[in-house]
Amino acid sequence: SDSDKDSELRYDEYGERFEDYGFLKRALEHKKSGNVEFQKNRYEKALKEYDSALDQLLTVAYDKSIIIGKQKWNDVVVLRSTIHLNKSTCQYKLRNWSKAAEEANECLHGNVRDEMMYTDPHIRAKIKEAERKSGTKSVTYVEQRLPRATRAKAWFRMSRCFAHLEYLERAQDALAKALEMCEDKDLLAEMNQHSMRIETLARQQKHRQKEQFRGFFDKLADRGGYLDAAAEQKAKWDNLDYADKLKLVEELDDSDGEGMPLQLGDSLLQMPGGAAARQRGVEAHLQRMLPAGAKEDAAPSAAALERTRLLNVSFEEYLERQMRGE
Repeated sequence: SDSDKDSELRYDEYGERFEDYGFLKRALEHKKSGNVEFQKNRYEKALKEYDSALDQLLTVAYDKSIIIGKQKWNDVVVLRSTIHLNKSTCQYKLRNWSKAAEEANECLHGNVRDEMMYTDPHIRAKIKEAERKSGTKSVTYVEQRLPRATRAKAWFRMSRCFAHLEYLERAQDALAKALEMCEDKDLLAEMNQHSMRIETLARQQKHRQKEQFRGFFDKLADRGGYLDAAAEQKAKWDNLDYADKLKLVEELDDSDGEGMPLQLGDSLLQMPGGAAARQRGVEAHLQRMLPAGAKEDAAPSAAALERTRLLNVSFEEYLERQMRGE
């Protein structure tokens, strides 16, 4: 009967329909177990318990058979954020700065799909007002639901993690948001000390960067004259004809005592017998490479182009070797 069905219905403490099949209770149990492990400094085990709690809450969020009211859903969001903040603390204790920052961010921002569920009108009103003032939609639904103390701790955790990672501008921005939320005098004192630490790190970072760039620009200045000379040499080379280029390459090859690698096929530029013999060798090589039906007189003109190209390659290699100090 209808009266029997009504008697089977469950309601939460807010008087709203509620049925979660025990998932929320199990999430709380895993969270409690994680806290026990944390107190014993067993952070890895605590993380596993917190992950198990989040798995239970994931079902609460997405299982359509679960019935949960608006106010109870707000409790679920706060619980989930608290667990993420606990995970952040574990990662921080393990000195995993990036992961600790990610978990603190999850605490504040949550999941976009989750934060849209059962959002109360006053929450939406706060967000619209914040968007109007800032001109952006960066304010999240989750953060607006959280107690100020939780928000202060999460932003402070992010700031400390960013400082360890030397993302100092991010650290300063996160600290400003933490200070805005904080109402605890002891925590405010910690934040003030952290602010001074960020300033010290910023000075040290600026000094290191200055020294690094000073060394870079010193090297650049030392090589600047040589680079200008190399460019001047290249310009002169481009204005030479083939005979002068070949003569210059031969002089450079003889000057370093080891021989410059002149890449002309099978070292055709290094053939004995002078320039005329080299030219005949190049033409003979190209004659053999001509496709069937091509005119034989195509070889000399092709040889001239190939000789010039290979001389240019040789000279550019010479300049590169000079720049490397070889």
